[in-house]
Amino acid sequence: MRHEESPLSIIIKRTIGFVIFIILLLVANTLLSGINNAIYNNIIGFFDVNISLFLSLFFWGMASEILWNLYFPWNLFGPIASAILSVSVVTFFYKIWLFIGGYVNVNANISIFMIPIYILVFIIVLVSGYARLAFRGMANEKYNDDKWKEWRKDRIEMHRKIKEIKRNRNKVEWEDVGEEFKYALYNLGNSLNRAFEKYKKEDKRRKRRK
Repeated sequence: MRHEESPLSIIIKRTIGFVIFIILLLVANTLLSGINNAIYNNIIGFFDVNISLFLSLFFWGMASEILWNLYFPWNLFGPIASAILSVSVVTFFYKIWLFIGGYVNVNANISIFMIPIYILVFIIVLVSGYARLAFRGMANEKYNDDKWKEWRKDRIEMHRKIKEIKRNRNKVEWEDVGEEFKYALYNLGNSLNRAFEKYKKEDKRRKRRK
C-alpha cells in the first residue's frame, strides 16, 4: 500500500521548500553588486525572469501531490494536475535550453516542435496517470479482498475458541456438581450411620434393663 500524507503536511512541506528557494534567490540578488561576473549575473537574471514559472511549478506540483493522496473521486483530478505540471516542466527545460544556447553555438531550433511536444507530453502523462489509478484500484481491491478473507478466518477461529471455552466451562461445572453431589451423599450416609449406631446403642440399653 502507498504511504499517504495529509494535504496540510504536503502544503507545509512544499511551502517551506519554495520559501527557502525565494530566500536563496534574494540572497543571490543582494550579491550581484559585489560579484562582477557576467555569467553569475545572467544566471540570477534567468531565475528572476522565470519566477512566475517556478511559482507555477510549485503550485501544480503541490496540487498534484495533494490530489494523488486523496481518495476516490478526488484522486481522479490527480492525473490532470500532473499533466499540467509536466507542461511546466517541459517549459522549464526549454528555457534552460535557450539559456545555454546563448553561450554555446547550438544550431538546432526546437521552438517549432514545442507545441507538438507539449501536447504529446500532456497526453502521455494524462493516460499513464489514469492507468496508474486503475492499477492502484485493482491493487486496493485485492488488498481489501485479502483483508476480508483474513478477517473472516479470524472470526471463525474466534467463534471456535469461544465454543471450546464454553464447552470446557460446562464440563468443569458438571464435574463440580458431581463432586458436590458425592459429598452430599457421603454426608447423608454418614449421618444415617451415626443415627443407626445411636439407635442400636439405645436398643441394647433397653434390652439390658428388661
